[in-house]
Amino acid sequence: WGVDNDLADYIESESSRADLWEEFSAVIGQLRRIVDPQTPLRIAREEDKQPTIVPNTDAASNTDFTTSLAHILSKLDREDVQVARHEERLDNARSQLQSRVKQLRRRLKSLDQAISEGERAEPTKRLGDLLNANRHLLKRGQASVEVTDWEQGGTQVISLDPKRTPQENIESYYKRARKLARGAEQAAAARPQIERDLHDAEAQLARLVDEDLSPEVIESLTSGPNERSGRTSRSSQAQAPRVPYREFTVGRFTILVGKSRRDNDELTLHVARPHDLFLHADKVGGSHVIIRVPEKGREVPRDVLTVAAKAAAYFSKAKHSGVVPVIVTERRYVSKPRKAPPGLVRVTREQSVMVEPAPPPGYHDDDRDS
Repeated sequence: WGVDNDLADYIESESSRADLWEEFSAVIGQLRRIVDPQTPLRIAREEDKQPTIVPNTDAASNTDFTTSLAHILSKLDREDVQVARHEERLDNARSQLQSRVKQLRRRLKSLDQAISEGERAEPTKRLGDLLNANRHLLKRGQASVEVTDWEQGGTQVISLDPKRTPQENIESYYKRARKLARGAEQAAAARPQIERDLHDAEAQLARLVDEDLSPEVIESLTSGPNERSGRTSRSSQAQAPRVPYREFTVGRFTILVGKSRRDNDELTLHVARPHDLFLHADKVGGSHVIIRVPEKGREVPRDVLTVAAKAAAYFSKAKHSGVVPVIVTERRYVSKPRKAPPGLVRVTREQSVMVEPAPPPGYHDDDRDS
């Protein structure tokens, strides 16, 4: 190392680390950045002054190099901490970007699969059309049916759910076709942005690996606009509170339909007012339906009452019946028996109307609740 014994002893005595020789080598390495590596070093001691390190050459008087050993040790400690922090920052950034790249690749694969599955939408709808055209051949309990395919020729065997009615089997094919088509459409619309995000994330990761970046640049790679575009904050993801009912408008009146058994209780017992009208399919499970009456004693038009009654029949287990009896009463005549299961209520002073099940205006059978 070109260091005299006096200087070596002094470095060892000043070292605060467990591995003294590792400390010694590091300090000399720091000194060699300033002094020609071929120039020997020695310690210079002067009375009442801190020891200094100087080149050990006959021409020492011609060089202006001189520094405190304590300063070198202090500088080394600071640089070690900075290097450790930099490495930690790099590791964290690398981990975040690698996770993001994997996530975006999985997302892209999922979108491609949805787009591919969308190609089955039209054939699935066609099966529904064939079943609808051969409705007379369908019976409950069938696992399949063979129908004539007039368009493509020959016959075709179509699978059925034995537990479903003929109409339910037909609707299941139409619903599946709509779901496949809608999923493919949404995936195709989302794919370009996901592809751009993935390209950006891969470029950021490559830059992190290949370049010597400053802490500020490293921070920008993991929290910049490209990263934020793929990671929405909790506040921006916040949605409106879930309501326990579907809402429809008929004229100037509002009709509310419970979404589940527990939602039925919430709607009838806590949302509805005493003078609102309550409707429910008679003697079968189904949604509670409420007609909002703006003011006590106001008469509900016949057409509004009919729409609400048909909705009560439609959102019940009697949905596929021809005609369904629906009870109507004011909410104040509806009560909850003690320890009754969700959705079960007691009704008094009711009237009954006979209607055909039908969805309210604006509702589609494949609508999904949030």
